[in-house]
Amino acid sequence: MNDETIAALRGSIEHHERMRDGKGGMLGRSGCDLCRRFDWKCRAHDGAVCPVDEATSNGCNGTPYQELWHHVERHYFGGTAMLPIPTCAECVRLENAEIEFLRSLLPKGVA
Repeated sequence: MNDETIAALRGSIEHHERMRDGKGGMLGRSGCDLCRRFDWKCRAHDGAVCPVDEATSNGCNGTPYQELWHHVERHYFGGTAMLPIPTCAECVRLENAEIEFLRSLLPKGVA
């Protein structure tokens, strides 16, 4: 995994931590550093592969991220549908699962 991909992975972890803590952020491609680095086929212009796709061989399918859409179904308030609710125990649990999954993708020895 190259330095740019590690930086994007760290950025995605921090993004989910902010959402979990109610400090802003939205789900979807625009909020994810990994998604911004990689195109729809999980590949970057420099040939790097998204570490999520490397782990799943199917993009974000089958990851904790899919379950994060719980808040859209449960907490839709018009313009805030993309924001997890930090007072909802299920939103916090799902964000923690996503954060741990993303951390597990960091190369050994990289914090």
